[in-house]
Amino acid sequence: TQALRQWLLSGGKLWVMIDEVDPQALASILGETWSLSVVDRVPLSMVRVDPVAGLAKPVATLAVTDDLAIAIDGRRLATLPIDERARVRVMEGVKKELDQILEPIDDPAARVVLIRITGGVPGDIADDVVNAVRSTSGIDVVERDHEQPVDLVRVLARDFEVTHTAAGWPAALRKPVGKGWLMVTTLGARGWMEERLVAQENMDGSEAKDAKDRTIMMVGQVAHRPMRDLADWFHLDRRVQPLPPQAFDAYASEQIGYAIVGRGTVFWVLMLFAGALTVAGFWLAHSGRLEHLGYVGAAIALVATLVLIVIGQANRSSVPTTVAQAQFVQIAPDQQQAISSGLIAVYNSGDLSDSAVSAVSTPSSTTLGGDAGGLILPASWDQDPTRQVRMVWTDFDRWHWRQVRMPAGATTRATFEQVTPLVKPVRATITFDEQGVVGQLATGDLGPLTNMLLATPAGTMQARAQGEAGFIATPADMQSPGQYAGTGVIDDAQRRRLQVLRTLLGGEPETVDPGVGGAPLSIPGRQRTLPFPEVPSLLGWADAMALGFVVPQAKERIGSALVSIPLSIERPAAGTKVTVPAAFMPYRILRGKYGPTPAIYVEEQRSWNKSSIPGTLPIAFRVPTQLLPLRVERAKFTFSISAPGATVEILVDREGSLVSLEKRQSPDGLIELELPVDRAQPDDQGQIVVVARISYTQPGDRPLWQVRGTSLEVKGTIAK
Repeated sequence: TQALRQWLLSGGKLWVMIDEVDPQALASILGETWSLSVVDRVPLSMVRVDPVAGLAKPVATLAVTDDLAIAIDGRRLATLPIDERARVRVMEGVKKELDQILEPIDDPAARVVLIRITGGVPGDIADDVVNAVRSTSGIDVVERDHEQPVDLVRVLARDFEVTHTAAGWPAALRKPVGKGWLMVTTLGARGWMEERLVAQENMDGSEAKDAKDRTIMMVGQVAHRPMRDLADWFHLDRRVQPLPPQAFDAYASEQIGYAIVGRGTVFWVLMLFAGALTVAGFWLAHSGRLEHLGYVGAAIALVATLVLIVIGQANRSSVPTTVAQAQFVQIAPDQQQAISSGLIAVYNSGDLSDSAVSAVSTPSSTTLGGDAGGLILPASWDQDPTRQVRMVWTDFDRWHWRQVRMPAGATTRATFEQVTPLVKPVRATITFDEQGVVGQLATGDLGPLTNMLLATPAGTMQARAQGEAGFIATPADMQSPGQYAGTGVIDDAQRRRLQVLRTLLGGEPETVDPGVGGAPLSIPGRQRTLPFPEVPSLLGWADAMALGFVVPQAKERIGSALVSIPLSIERPAAGTKVTVPAAFMPYRILRGKYGPTPAIYVEEQRSWNKSSIPGTLPIAFRVPTQLLPLRVERAKFTFSISAPGATVEILVDREGSLVSLEKRQSPDGLIELELPVDRAQPDDQGQIVVVARISYTQPGDRPLWQVRGTSLEVKGTIAK
């Protein structure tokens, strides 16, 4: 149980088919993470799986009945033959009919075809029909009548994201667990895919044959569109670390510094040099040999230089053996576990000898190891590929490295990963009032947090401490990308922290030395596949956690941790006046709702591309579900765009037609306006939609335009 839990928290993915397992067993494994409540189990004869995000209304219905008759919108086209070769010719005619229907539709997202298949249709024929729709660039939605019903476990989801539904109940759900993900399906396998006969393959990929050279057939599975979507998401490699350990290289190494010779010492050495030079000059002048001052002065200067060198060497050797540790700690509140990664830098002033560090029999006080699991990877092996290093386990969760070199006068680096149970709970809870965000923080054994930030997919805010365990953030605390430092003078420690935050959250590109030789490693901020954070989180700095690692004995130990705690949002009481800052109003683009939509917003990367194509951008801002229903009383919309030679118009939907609010010619900057209150009320899904339309007055001249960002801040009252 512990191994499975730690694997999931460390970035694994767990797919639970709840129709096949006992929910009580999952509750014992996953603890508070398992928050689903099972209502009952029902059989479904007619199965249709719909994405929660929704598809456009089907433009055609393709039906196949038990007698293998195929029809489009009630118009019978043909009878599908059992013979596969003959069926290919018939399906070509069906595809031509579909092409005529779908070709005039410009928006690919609107080419939706509903496929109705009755229970007596064989799986291979149903598969051919689905493939025919896909080959015409259509989007298939399959509604299948099953002779043998498919089980659906009906559940109530509290904090899961529902991605697909069946018969109005969740069919697929998911939620983040630490750095990993838990995905749950409630519908039986036959509701997601179609059985058909396929050729059995040999190990080399060729078709398997029997003794009479006949192809051996077997029952295979062909996934419908919802299962393909789930598979694409589930198999996506999300193990990209939001903050690579190498990003801490400069942060940790700069804390191990040599003591600089003091100003007073240098002043007195220079004063003595000047005094000696003056005395030598008077004496040589008095004796009539002033011409010798040139080489005498040079000799005095050389002595002064040697004195400074000796003092500098003494200061250099005075830097003790130091271990600096920089951690990125992500808290999983429902599991009360801390997922840590980061960098350890060991400066050997000469106390750690190679013979001690390279112990080959038993771990010594100078080796790297662990007595509570986890993993440390020394970077030094890449510097000498011919040198052997060994990792040896001596007991459960106890291990150490052998033959890891730590040269005198040099800094040795090592990266680490660890999952640590929390003794005291660590939680961050927020709610909203008329000023903005009000939060309560329990840091447990982490100690107090400093330089706190609220980070969400829509932006960051400075969090200001209030009382012993509280914090607040107002719209005035919103920060621009790359800022992250608040106001005031930035000292050296804050500068190092700012570099780390820019790597994590985006901003100016950072380049760090991986510590293993070769070219520096470039970390381009927001250009990674999955930007941080995926859920609203509180960031703050604390002292380094005790992770159970064994590190060399050092006279000085330095350590700090960047802590990330997911925010739990509590609903204010009905009638409460609230202000929802823009950072808590994430948005997405509704493609094709009001005409062609240029593909310029990359939702996975939260970035905007350039385009020269005119079109509409329906921007759907989402109110936190904990605040619904919300009666909006004021909504401030901002839209930053550079569009030379273009007309940008901001519109809202009023009774099915778009109404213009603002129009700008060749804008290059921020457009700010107040939305009409009646058009700023969230819908059933908590969405407030604002439309930006970009057009050109000169059709032949289309300069590139780019959206830099957009936001929505709302004020209102919590409704009953």
